[in-house]
Amino acid sequence: MVPVAELTRIKVLLAPYAYLPMSLPPRYIYIDWKHGDLTPTVAGQLLTIDFAAPGGGQIIWSSSRVCDSQGKIGPSASGYPGYGYGMVASRSAVIEGRRVYFSQGNHGSNAWTCARLRTVNGRDYVAVGIWESNDITPIQAMRLVAQAVPAGGNAVIDNANQRLEDALAPLALYFQALSRKDFAGMWQQFTPALQRQISIAHLRATEATTHDFDLAFRQLAFSDPNTLVVLATFDSTQGAAYGPNGDTRDHWTLDYTLRYVSGRWLIDGVSAHNGSTHTRD
Repeated sequence: MVPVAELTRIKVLLAPYAYLPMSLPPRYIYIDWKHGDLTPTVAGQLLTIDFAAPGGGQIIWSSSRVCDSQGKIGPSASGYPGYGYGMVASRSAVIEGRRVYFSQGNHGSNAWTCARLRTVNGRDYVAVGIWESNDITPIQAMRLVAQAVPAGGNAVIDNANQRLEDALAPLALYFQALSRKDFAGMWQQFTPALQRQISIAHLRATEATTHDFDLAFRQLAFSDPNTLVVLATFDSTQGAAYGPNGDTRDHWTLDYTLRYVSGRWLIDGVSAHNGSTHTRD
């Protein structure tokens, strides 16, 4: 999600030409944004937003005033200001009342549209377009730009609930397997790198007496589209031989790192949160 403070800056800097996605394709997350001058400069400022998805998917979004290579204001069927001109549209369609164009490329594709709007200077146009890494279908790309909405709180450009649900799945499955003493099931939630460090036999030897409860995921942060760090808190009971300092009951605060590997999220490691792993209950 674009933070609220940044949405406000985008609106102030580029209004009324700041248009944003109404929604994103599954798995995509916001990375960052920037703005700069268009050529010719009569067109004003260009908004660029980067989105990415696990596995290398990339969408570069742009929004600006419409101005062709000769400085003429108005829609263009052969390109849009964000990525230059000369792109030949391989298809077009009217979607959401807007004429949308699409251009297929070997290493990435483009979709763009122009929307009429009224400003203090009279009638004008806004151009909205994307370059995408051939990760979504042409109709998805065209709908994405056709459904663009003005910045100002109306854009819902985050599908965090589904993304977090997918990313948190291995942690949930890990703790469920632990409660069943299914050590192979626990091990299957690890990345290959972590599986090489921790064996099923090790889990069986160290976790046989462990019982966890009151599990909660309290802080979640994507450091990049393929990496999520989760603060998990929970209580545990265990045999004295397996607890820290001989404890039989503890409250834990741990940071779990999850990575997107070969099409799924997996646990890649665990570390102390802010230097502390546990307190004795």
